[in-house]
Amino acid sequence: MSDKVQTSTPLEPISSWEENPLLHLERVALGFLQQLYGAAPRGYFHWDADDQLSDLSIHKNVPIAPDVVEKRPAIAVVRSGVQWAGIGLDQFRDMRLQTGERTHTDMISGNLTFNCLSRNDNEAVQLGWLTGRHVWILRRVLLKLGFHDIGQRINVGASSPPGAIIQGDTEAEITNVPVTVPFHFQWTETVGELGLAVLNSVEATLTATMADVQRFTNHAMAGGFGTGVRQVDGNPVQHQNIQGVINPPYVRSRRRTPLTTGPGGNRAEPPIRVTVKT
Repeated sequence: MSDKVQTSTPLEPISSWEENPLLHLERVALGFLQQLYGAAPRGYFHWDADDQLSDLSIHKNVPIAPDVVEKRPAIAVVRSGVQWAGIGLDQFRDMRLQTGERTHTDMISGNLTFNCLSRNDNEAVQLGWLTGRHVWILRRVLLKLGFHDIGQRINVGASSPPGAIIQGDTEAEITNVPVTVPFHFQWTETVGELGLAVLNSVEATLTATMADVQRFTNHAMAGGFGTGVRQVDGNPVQHQNIQGVINPPYVRSRRRTPLTTGPGGNRAEPPIRVTVKT
């Protein structure tokens, strides 16, 4: 059996806001950290593409191998889930009457967590503080790269217990200081002519399917058929009327009898009366 993972996307997907915004914002965050610590002097959290010259490791996602952090401190970038804000009615922006095209837009929010890892607790705290305040003061760089908002309401968390985040840290020496950075980006989608055709096809098919389900349900509730089985004198009896199988509901510990008026189904509940004072 082959151990290759079949995928419908290329091994190196295009990184852009239009193609894959979630992947792209992670790469933007990684690039920002690499450039930030790449400008640091050697011996003081300096990052270099050559591991032999680097004082700091920058990775995506956790857990990471313990031998990486045993050699030097590290930052592991983790993205949280994202959520649409639901701004405005149906997030509707505009519509072209000539073609029927409509445009929707909304704000998408999430968090980027920079896990600052080190075998020394004080070093992890210092790395977390440096990361947090530089994201805040250099947030305009990230805004120019496509974020609607980032670098505000940053949270530098407390040190985690050693061994809580690194897989295989049997000696429990590595400490993590998480830096949580909220981000927001705007997403705008236009339903064009092709999209309208697909939408109309899905809507028509779904409407027809649900109509069949509704007719099936109405016929069953009217006593047209049923498959229930009950015991009569110790012998199973097959029901042909589904109303004879369903037990009446209980209201305030009392069994409620069906409201029927003979052939024709259930009797309607009394209408709500509205009194208007003059």
